[in-house]
Amino acid sequence: MKPFSQWSTSEVAAYNERVLQQRIKKAPPLGLIAESIQKEQLKKTQRLDRRPILEAEIQEGVEQWLKTQSHHCWWDRKRMDKPTSSRLGVPDFIGAFAGIPFGMEIKRPGQKPSAEQLGELAWMRKAGAQTAVVFSVEEAKDFLLGLIEKH
Repeated sequence: MKPFSQWSTSEVAAYNERVLQQRIKKAPPLGLIAESIQKEQLKKTQRLDRRPILEAEIQEGVEQWLKTQSHHCWWDRKRMDKPTSSRLGVPDFIGAFAGIPFGMEIKRPGQKPSAEQLGELAWMRKAGAQTAVVFSVEEAKDFLLGLIEKH
């Protein structure tokens, strides 16, 4: 066999065709590949679904959504991972949405706010703010967008 550099175009094409046919014979059927990919994705999804969502993940999702609403929203997020000088129980988010003051406490599904948190929310309502305890990003959106409809 002559060195590759001396092959003609037709010899290179014939070689490439032979190699391609050999690879096709050795490769698993496309259906099996797709099926194995789907199984792997399902395993990853199931792993994620088993882990309960963290309160911080919900807070992060709410904050990301609020950033898209910054043209008519101001807020401050109380973070438990950083030192704070806030009173115990101050809601996770305080701010104004379309000119309406609000306080929003974020909880994981199944959790309840503490007595201090409920007290702060009541105090804010007494002062004229709208308040809510929410358990997901969707609930937070519904609460805030509902403020506009109420006023």
